[in-house]
This record gives sequence, structure tokens and C-alpha cells, in this order.
Amino acid sequence: MEFSSVIGRLIQRTDARSIYQRLERTFGSRNVFMDVDKIPKGRDFTHVLETTLRKCAVMLVLIGNNWLSVTDERGQQRLNDPNDFVRRHILGLQSAELGIIATLE
Repeated sequence: MEFSSVIGRLIQRTDARSIYQRLERTFGSRNVFMDVDKIPKGRDFTHVLETTLRKCAVMLVLIGNNWLSVTDERGQQRLNDPNDFVRRHILGLQSAELGIIATLE
């Protein structure tokens, strides 16, 4: 399985971009994936992301300082919402043969 990485947008975009660019230089652009850069407009975002994550050896999750306090339109913590997009993808991949590396900002 080739090395791939997904960088979540849970931290400042400039920090995520910097890490992404360094990973690209190290492993090559074909082996690193960042959703906002690699999913073409008009494609089914969820389908492309799920398909790509199944092929990954490693998922890098960048967690920002405000992760615990991010709320939805009803004021509920997104972390506790079983339908939250980010939560669903991280938890859904725990059982896969995928290394998940979570880093805190």
C-alpha cells in the first residue's frame, strides 16, 4: 500500500498548507492527498474522500485549539454529533488497516 496522507481542516489553513507542501516534497504529490486541493469541483466530495481514505496507509488529522468548542447551527458541539462529517470519517476508519496520526496545534 502506498503512503498517502489526508490533512483535515481543523487547524489554521496556512499551517495545514505548510505541512501538506512539506509532505508533498518528501513523498511526492501523487502520494499525498489534501481534500481541498485534490477533489475537483463538481465531484461528489464524500465519495471521493471515502474512496481515497480507503486507499491510504496513513491519515494525518490536524486538530486545532478550537476543536472542542466548534458548534453547529444549533449551538451543539460538533464533536458529539454522530453525523458530523469529520468525526464520521475519523471514527469510520479506526477499524481499517490505516494508521491515524492525530496532532494538536
